[in-house]
This record gives sequence, C-alpha cells and structure tokens, in this order.
Amino acid sequence: MKIFVFPSVYPNDVNSNFGMYVHNQCKGLVELGHEIIVLDASGYNYNYWNHSSIKGIHNYEKDGVKIYSTHYRDLMNTRLPYYSIKKYMLGLEKIFKIALRENGRPDLLHAHFSHIAGYGAYNISCETGTPYVVTEHHSLLLHVHINPIIKKNLKLVVDNSNAFICVSEQLKNAVTFHVNTSKNIKVVPNMISKKFQYEENVVNKPFIFFSAGNLVKNKRFDYLIDAFVAAVGKEENVLLKIAGSGAEMENLTRKIQLYGRTHQIKLLGALSQIDMVEQYKRSNCFLSASLYETFGIVYREALAIGRPVVATRNKGIEEGWDTSFGKLVDPNNIQELSESIKGIMSDIGTFDSYNISKQCLDSFSEGVILTKIEDIYKEIKNDDLLKGRV
Repeated sequence: MKIFVFPSVYPNDVNSNFGMYVHNQCKGLVELGHEIIVLDASGYNYNYWNHSSIKGIHNYEKDGVKIYSTHYRDLMNTRLPYYSIKKYMLGLEKIFKIALRENGRPDLLHAHFSHIAGYGAYNISCETGTPYVVTEHHSLLLHVHINPIIKKNLKLVVDNSNAFICVSEQLKNAVTFHVNTSKNIKVVPNMISKKFQYEENVVNKPFIFFSAGNLVKNKRFDYLIDAFVAAVGKEENVLLKIAGSGAEMENLTRKIQLYGRTHQIKLLGALSQIDMVEQYKRSNCFLSASLYETFGIVYREALAIGRPVVATRNKGIEEGWDTSFGKLVDPNNIQELSESIKGIMSDIGTFDSYNISKQCLDSFSEGVILTKIEDIYKEIKNDDLLKGRV
C-alpha cells in the first residue's frame, strides 16, 4: 500500500529522537513492502527557528522512507490550538500537493496524534476521499480537563476515522472519557525497534543507573535527582546518567551543582538512538519518576535490553507490568522511591535479565506490532472494496 503518514512529531537534525517511534514504525512498514511517504508539518518553538532543517520545505529520504517537511513557529501548541491548527494546515496543504504530484494518490493516510496531525488527516480525507487511521499517543488526554477546541476536534477525528488506535488501554479510556463515540477504538502499543535486544547485565563498579526523556516538568527529573541523592552517599561508586534535552536542563544542572554531585549525576543531552542503545547496555538499572505516560517507550527499551526498572506508577508503565521487571512506587512518595533505588543495588543479582528481555519483546517487538498495524490496514482495504471505493 501507498501510505501518507502525518506525524505531529518526527525526528530531524534538531532532535534525532523526537518522535523516533513514528519513524521506526514507518521504516518497519517499508521493510514489509509498503510505500511510506511522511508529511511532517509540525511546529517548533523560536529556540530552533534559525536551524536549517526547520526553515523552508525539505524533501529527503531516510531508511527507505520518503519525507517532506515544512515547519511553523509554534506558540504554545496546546494552549493556543486555534493558531497552531491554522499554521499546521497551511504547511500540510503545501507539502501534500508536492507529495501528491511526485508520488501519486495514496491508498491510506496514517496520522500520529489526533492533535494536530489527526485533524490534518481528517481534512485531507474530506478533500480526497482517502481513508485515514490515527494512532493516539498524547499524554495531554490523560488530563481530566483539556482545551475545548482540542476536545471538539478529537471527537471529529475519532468519529470520522476508518480506524482509531490508542497506544494503551489507559489512553483509550481517556479518549472515551473525553468524547462520546460509538467508534471501536483499538489498542496497539508502540513497538520496540529491533536495535533493542538482550544484553547481559554485567554489574561492575561503578553501579550505573540510567534515565531518559524530554527534560520537562512532568518527567520530574528534579524529583528523581532528589531521590537519588537521598539514596546514594557522595562517596559511593554509583552514577546516574540522564539522556535528554529540554527546558529543564538549566534547572537540573543547577540542582546537581548545589548538591555537589557533578561527579555522580551526568546530564548527557540528546542522544542518537544508537547511543541510547549503548547507554542502556552499559547501565544496570533504569530509573524514572515521570508523573504520567501514555505508553512509556523508554521503559520498554530498557526492559528489551534486559534491565530492571524502578519507576513511579504513571499509568503507561502499569499495563503488562510483571513484578519480575523491577519496582513500581507511589508517584508522590520520594522516600519509597529512594529506598527502592537503594534496595535494587543490593538485589540486582536476583533479576533474570534474559527473561525480562524476552517478556518485553514477546509483547512489543517489531514483528508483533507491525502485524497488528497491517491487520488494521487490511480491514480498511477490504471495507473499501466492499463499499466500492477502490
């Protein structure tokens, strides 16, 4: 099938991991024989606007995926959605016309995130009659109150989609809470790239904890640092490495300095996926204090490598969780988190790394997830045939 993919986030030179799970799915679909054309009209804030990959219209190929991109100045995407939607649609229409002229009409549109890409797919579908699928990832929807414009468009996108997918049951429940719909919402988790495979957990000195994510408030790296400092003495041969970039970088740097822990806590910045794999492999345990997640791909990547996890209960990680994977703690109990960090150092030898990896990959490997995605595509194609649309 020829599929035009509309992402709300997608990796590029600004952030090579931003939306990497979308690209990995696209790459996997190409390997299965599908023609995948990505139309990335996402927004970036002013901090990145002078970057060469943000300005203008770009057309390139990566891992067999054709990519057309153009970007707008993002002014608080979810707080000023009307502005963002208008700017996004202007860019999407431009690159859609180019992609259509150069590649021909798609069989299917697949958007990632209802806001804003799903709304774009809905509009393009109305213009062209092309069926569309949406995969929802947005943790925003886990909130009880969301912007009325986003809520209104969510219902529009869900009700008119040929298939609507959520990456977790928790997110599905959140969507059904926000919109009254008869749509049979499906659950298909994010997939774990085949780059993430079992590696023996070798425990040497220093003992290494690893964490990763966007450095934003809801990921609570400040809280994690507090818990680590409470659990680990200054003289202990233990490290905490944190991968990621974002608005909290300066605050976290200052906190580490105030604690006098620059020798133990390292901010690595944004890493490529290859470098992320290496950090998982070198680590002994993955940590997180994130307040909420729709799926929690970094946890699953760690599990796929065979690393136990200590994390707060954040909705996304609890689905499919097994006690053999590590320890989940109350999201607002820093003492419990600190004690779990301390405890896992002494208990690390009790974890079966191979079994952790196997259980994770049995549920979230590329083969498992791509089969589910292809089954949905086939359902839509068969439905179109029955209705005489193709």
